Amino acid sequence: MFNNGTIYDIINTLTRKDSSGDVFSPEEMTNMLVLTQHEKDNADFKQFEEHQIITDALRSLDSSSTITLTAGVGSLPIDYWHIKSGGVIVNSYSADLVTDKEWRERFYSHALLPKTWCPMARIVGTNIQVYPTHTSCLFEYLKKPTDPFFDYYYNADDNIVYLVPGTSHVLTAGETYIDKDDGTVRSSGYIITSGENKSVELHFYENDRVDVLYRILQKLGVTLQHEIAVQYGIQGETKEQTK
Repeated sequence: MFNNGTIYDIINTLTRKDSSGDVFSPEEMTNMLVLTQHEKDNADFKQFEEHQIITDALRSLDSSSTITLTAGVGSLPIDYWHIKSGGVIVNSYSADLVTDKEWRERFYSHALLPKTWCPMARIVGTNIQVYPTHTSCLFEYLKKPTDPFFDYYYNADDNIVYLVPGTSHVLTAGETYIDKDDGTVRSSGYIITSGENKSVELHFYENDRVDVLYRILQKLGVTLQHEIAVQYGIQGETKEQTK
């Protein structure tokens, strides 16, 4: 499984080969995972619904919500990130998503004024506005990705061991775990429950996670020899650069 733990192990192996041998800390790992996931999401969204591979990669973020409208205005979902094409459905009709300029032009034009069967919509801050007004609309969108997190414990050899999300672990002799909520150090016999385990994976498919690995290595200034890149299956170009 190409998960956060795999990425972490590869980074530490390559950074030791490439530079001073300093260990890349789990805390740095979490920060880099969050940063690079956001970068990749923003880059991929530019081709969302235009490139099938990228559309499939972001499909895990698909969501929809019925929004109650008052005088044609309603609040966007709290987890809203980006609207999908044709993502506002009013009274069974797909609304045209327009800019503020287009809204004004159409609203004050007899010829272009939206009709019940051809409504328009715009996003204003944290609200959605539709015209002609209706009591509700179906809103189809991509939700904000959950930030990844690298949770871990130390084994008896003082090595960092990644906790796979949703798993539990009983600490054995010499193993320790630092509670990520209050910093309490746990030792032998303590059960790290699946609920206490804070790890969150990247939302991408496994074959897309290599892009995140490569982005992190670039930020660390690691220059990969061709043989090493092939060994770890690391491509020198990210998806948005090659498509």
